[in-house]
Amino acid sequence: DKVVLDTPMLCVGEYVIEKISFASYNVLSERVLKNISPVKVVTYCMIFLVGFFGVFFRNRTYPRTPEVWLVASVPGIFSGYFPFLFYNYGVKRIGAGKSVIVSSLGPVFTVMLAFILLNERLDMMQIAGMSMIVLGVMALKLKNQIKIVSGTGEEIKKRVEWLFAESSTAKKTCAVIYVPVPKKKKGD
Repeated sequence: DKVVLDTPMLCVGEYVIEKISFASYNVLSERVLKNISPVKVVTYCMIFLVGFFGVFFRNRTYPRTPEVWLVASVPGIFSGYFPFLFYNYGVKRIGAGKSVIVSSLGPVFTVMLAFILLNERLDMMQIAGMSMIVLGVMALKLKNQIKIVSGTGEEIKKRVEWLFAESSTAKKTCAVIYVPVPKKKKGD
């Protein structure tokens, strides 16, 4: 009696619930971590998760020997507890907003480690996806606005010169997106 989750809307719903839960966790953990150690927070979360899955998924079989528990615990500690702990230290130190931005680089590091350690091949879609993630994180890190400049080549040149002349006195930096507009033909 296996249930196959191939309904796209169900998957989308689960994804939305996961993102809302993660966002809520980040906001609440920043408040909680002001008064409580990340070690305590992560330990309580792990105990809750073990209890939650133990109650709601009772039909599972559990290891019966200490050796199997040890073999099962080591990957759980290194791939679950420690990353979660380090992430919470990051939230406590730099805040939830910045931690989420940094953690969005996780898929990039995963693909790179798979390439380096597992000799997996990278295709153009993966490289493009990693580039988009990195560029998105860089865009989020810009402190100043992104300036959109449109017009003909000469108009764009004048506007960009004006932007940089304006920002040179205030010592600001900004990203400029060029949107060229073709020159109008006579009679248009």
